[in-house]
Amino acid sequence: MRFGFVGLGQMGAPMAANLAGTNDVKVFDLSEDAMNAAVEAGASKAESAAAFAEVEVLITCLPSGGIVERSLFDSADRHRPASDGGYNCR
Repeated sequence: MRFGFVGLGQMGAPMAANLAGTNDVKVFDLSEDAMNAAVEAGASKAESAAAFAEVEVLITCLPSGGIVERSLFDSADRHRPASDGGYNCR
């Protein structure tokens, strides 16, 4: 399965590392050290938001709902339903 992780702190880092052992995991964090540790565990570094376009599951482990919202949605395309019943997050 293809996973994406945004936020590799106390909760996100171990979750991403566990999944990276048997899955394709792309990660992003503001901390290069956190991303490098995830890469050492088997994940791949997402160079941009576009890298998450092909994941099947996107997991965010961020400090607040406001940060999650700003990370996933821009004001012009907010909460636009996708054809598969999910949401387009670009």
